[in-house]
Amino acid sequence: MSAAWYDDEAAFARELTRGRKSQVRVAVDLLVGGLGVRVGRLQWRDGDLPMSERYEQFKDEEDVFVEGGHLLEIKGRSLRFTSPDDYPFKTAYVGSVRRWSQRTVLPCAVVLLSEPTGNWVVAPTLLRHEWVVERSRDHVRGFDEESYACPTEFLLPAEWLIGHLHVPCGGIE
Repeated sequence: MSAAWYDDEAAFARELTRGRKSQVRVAVDLLVGGLGVRVGRLQWRDGDLPMSERYEQFKDEEDVFVEGGHLLEIKGRSLRFTSPDDYPFKTAYVGSVRRWSQRTVLPCAVVLLSEPTGNWVVAPTLLRHEWVVERSRDHVRGFDEESYACPTEFLLPAEWLIGHLHVPCGGIE
């Protein structure tokens, strides 16, 4: 991981803002779908922590919490898509292997929001055994990392998630 990324406060602020916009966009869609939601606490990273402890600060960060016990991870993407059928790649990145291995609470799904279209697709964590590991370049942060990627045949439409969220969460493992 690049220490330069952790020292670039302006870049962190841009990504924090981008992430919050994506979270709010999905939360509003869920509200319109008749669900009660809470967007997670916004926090600034602690730049005084040693590099080894900085990961710990955000490992179980809540993006969107939905009534009934559902936790969602939201990923804004600059890609143009409207559904799983036109997702532009064969896999969709859902997060770094490092972060997923540190989590103590798993979200029930990863929501991938197309920033250009406002549409989103869902990678349910119930199907995470189908995910693959791919090495990829994070162009914003400037480093290579192993990430989990969901093959597009396992992506589901937004409507599926809205229906699923109307039922209390029994926990997903």
